[in-house]
Amino acid sequence: MRSTVWREVAESPNLTGIAGPRVRFQCLDANHKHVVLGANTGSLYVFARTRADGPSPFGPDADAPEGPLRFMTVVSPPRQPSDDAAKDDPADDARTPQSAFASRSRGVSPAIRRIKLSPRGDRCAIAYATGVLNVVEFRPGVERRGGSPKVIVQIPKAHVTADVTWLEWSPDGTRLLSGDDKGRVGVTEFSKGAVVANTLALGSPVAQASFSASGLMAALCTNEAVDLLSVPTGVHPKVGSKPREGPYGGCFHVL
Repeated sequence: MRSTVWREVAESPNLTGIAGPRVRFQCLDANHKHVVLGANTGSLYVFARTRADGPSPFGPDADAPEGPLRFMTVVSPPRQPSDDAAKDDPADDARTPQSAFASRSRGVSPAIRRIKLSPRGDRCAIAYATGVLNVVEFRPGVERRGGSPKVIVQIPKAHVTADVTWLEWSPDGTRLLSGDDKGRVGVTEFSKGAVVANTLALGSPVAQASFSASGLMAALCTNEAVDLLSVPTGVHPKVGSKPREGPYGGCFHVL
């Protein structure tokens, strides 16, 4: 059985040299390819994971030693929806920004609250303090420093004025669950070039959301109950009758 060894791959001086002294990192995520950090400035910092040269100092059964993180690029905060809903076109919950990086709101960009990489590592969901949700896609060549990921969809209304508390991808990376502190759950589906976003109201802050292995069912855990969501139909009956008393989670277990 291979052992896992925790090693330091980045230090504060290295990050300060890239981001500047006023940037504060507030969330992070990692997968087999990338490490991403969300900042108070609304920017997403993308790093590539590397392997150190030579054998592991912990023996032949240990994992290959992790090398230092390699900075790749910064995803700048895209245009945020205006305060006047009539100016946001189209009116659908999910839309693709025409120019994600060329046009930004005036004033201070909203901070990033949560980020979540997809299982395949080709997409990253970003939740901002305004409740706006963006999904960026790592295009070929992003591994070379200077290549920018592309914002493929913006969901401006699912969590407006709320704090996003959870992000979760389905195992195949075609669906995204997002929950907030007002009890709303967003279900976003990516298939055949189309994006469909629907919103459910559960009435209690979302503590956790988990997909089944097939991605067709989801456990939606709030501070008061657990709803079992059928993703294709949108039906979400509650599990049990006794109310929960706190932000407890839940998941699927296959016997």
